[in-house]
Amino acid sequence: MGYITQVCEQLNAWLGGYASILKPITATNFNWTVHVMLYYHTQTILAKQEAKEKGEKGKNDKDEKDNLYKVYARYILGIC
Repeated sequence: MGYITQVCEQLNAWLGGYASILKPITATNFNWTVHVMLYYHTQTILAKQEAKEKGEKGKNDKDEKDNLYKVYARYILGIC
């Protein structure tokens, strides 16, 4: 049970970094945005794990955050 609590705390801390983006949007947009963010975050983590197993250097956190901002900006501007 303690492990799941730790994962939740880490997830909440990670999402807290995007609070300024997530606060002003509607519930529907919030759900979509969080799902997209989690999808891209998961893909980045999996790529880092694969790169680590192969002995390569993975993406850094700045690249991940930049990608999330680009996805959100495209959605806001209707460029999807």
